[in-house]
Amino acid sequence: MAKKERRRFNTNLVGGNAALRITVDRKNPTSVITFVTHVIKDKTGKKTSTKGATSTHSNVEGALKKAEELAANALKAGWKKKTAKTAAAKPDAFDAGHLPRPAVA
Repeated sequence: MAKKERRRFNTNLVGGNAALRITVDRKNPTSVITFVTHVIKDKTGKKTSTKGATSTHSNVEGALKKAEELAANALKAGWKKKTAKTAAAKPDAFDAGHLPRPAVA
Protein backbone atom coordinates (compact mmCIF):
# COMPACT_ATOMS: atom_id res chain seq x y z
CA MET A 1 0.00 0.00 0.00
CA ALA A 2 1.43 3.38 -1.01
CA LYS A 3 2.12 5.96 1.67
CA LYS A 4 -0.46 8.76 1.67
CA GLU A 5 1.01 12.20 0.98
CA ARG A 6 0.57 14.95 3.50
CA ARG A 7 -2.26 17.28 2.48
CA ARG A 8 -1.85 20.30 4.77
CA PHE A 9 1.08 22.20 6.28
CA ASN A 10 0.71 24.89 8.99
CA THR A 11 3.03 27.46 10.54
CA ASN A 12 1.73 29.11 13.71
CA LEU A 13 2.90 32.51 14.93
CA VAL A 14 1.76 34.50 17.98
CA GLY A 15 1.87 38.11 19.10
CA GLY A 16 0.03 39.51 22.11
CA ASN A 17 -3.62 38.44 22.03
CA ALA A 18 -3.49 37.44 18.35
CA ALA A 19 -2.30 34.49 16.29
CA LEU A 20 -1.28 34.12 12.66
CA ARG A 21 -1.56 30.74 10.92
CA ILE A 22 0.07 30.26 7.51
CA THR A 23 -1.48 27.27 5.74
CA VAL A 24 -0.52 25.31 2.63
CA ASP A 25 -3.42 23.12 1.49
CA ARG A 26 -3.15 20.60 -1.35
CA LYS A 27 -6.55 20.30 -3.03
CA ASN A 28 -5.36 17.82 -5.69
CA PRO A 29 -1.97 16.97 -7.27
CA THR A 30 -2.03 20.06 -9.53
CA SER A 31 -3.70 22.65 -7.28
CA VAL A 32 -2.19 23.91 -4.03
CA ILE A 33 -3.29 27.04 -2.17
CA THR A 34 -1.50 29.13 0.42
CA PHE A 35 -3.40 31.42 2.79
CA VAL A 36 -2.99 33.25 6.08
CA THR A 37 -5.54 33.28 8.91
CA HIS A 38 -5.38 36.08 11.50
CA VAL A 39 -7.13 35.30 14.80
CA ILE A 40 -7.74 37.97 17.43
CA LYS A 41 -9.00 37.20 20.93
CA ASP A 42 -10.87 40.08 22.56
CA LYS A 43 -11.18 40.85 26.30
CA THR A 44 -14.25 38.64 26.69
CA GLY A 45 -12.43 35.65 25.17
CA LYS A 46 -14.29 35.73 21.85
CA LYS A 47 -12.13 34.93 18.83
CA THR A 48 -12.58 36.51 15.43
CA SER A 49 -10.66 35.31 12.42
CA THR A 50 -9.97 36.77 9.00
CA LYS A 51 -8.42 35.08 5.99
CA GLY A 52 -6.13 36.76 3.48
CA ALA A 53 -2.96 36.59 1.38
CA THR A 54 -4.40 33.70 -0.67
CA SER A 55 -2.37 32.41 -3.61
CA THR A 56 -2.67 29.37 -5.90
CA HIS A 57 0.27 27.19 -6.95
CA SER A 58 0.75 24.29 -9.33
CA ASN A 59 2.90 22.23 -6.91
CA VAL A 60 3.59 21.83 -3.19
CA GLU A 61 7.22 23.00 -3.46
CA GLY A 62 6.18 26.42 -4.80
CA ALA A 63 3.50 26.76 -2.15
CA LEU A 64 5.92 25.86 0.66
CA LYS A 65 8.41 28.42 -0.65
CA LYS A 66 5.66 31.08 -0.58
CA ALA A 67 4.71 30.04 2.98
CA GLU A 68 8.36 30.42 4.07
CA GLU A 69 8.43 33.92 2.56
CA LEU A 70 5.20 34.84 4.38
CA ALA A 71 6.60 33.49 7.67
CA ALA A 72 9.85 35.45 7.22
CA ASN A 73 7.87 38.65 6.58
CA ALA A 74 5.70 38.01 9.65
CA LEU A 75 8.76 37.41 11.85
CA LYS A 76 10.25 40.71 10.62
CA ALA A 77 6.94 42.41 11.48
CA GLY A 78 7.22 41.25 15.11
CA TRP A 79 5.37 37.91 15.20
CA LYS A 80 7.01 35.07 17.14
CA LYS A 81 7.03 31.34 16.40
CA LYS A 82 4.62 29.44 18.60
CA THR A 83 6.42 26.98 20.84
CA ALA A 84 4.93 23.81 22.23
CA LYS A 85 4.02 23.90 25.90
CA THR A 86 5.56 20.86 27.52
CA ALA A 87 5.69 19.98 31.20
CA ALA A 88 9.07 19.31 32.78
CA ALA A 89 9.83 15.60 32.89
CA LYS A 90 9.73 14.00 36.32
CA PRO A 91 13.01 12.45 37.49
CA ASP A 92 13.29 8.66 37.28
CA ALA A 93 12.08 6.80 40.39
CA PHE A 94 14.65 4.02 39.80
CA ASP A 95 17.53 3.20 37.48
CA ALA A 96 18.56 0.12 35.48
CA GLY A 97 20.62 -1.28 38.36
CA HIS A 98 17.80 -0.99 40.92
CA LEU A 99 14.61 -2.25 39.28
CA PRO A 100 11.59 -2.58 41.59
CA ARG A 101 10.55 -6.01 42.87
CA PRO A 102 7.25 -7.52 41.74
CA ALA A 103 4.28 -7.05 44.05
CA VAL A 104 3.49 -9.97 46.34
CA ALA A 105 -0.14 -11.00 46.28
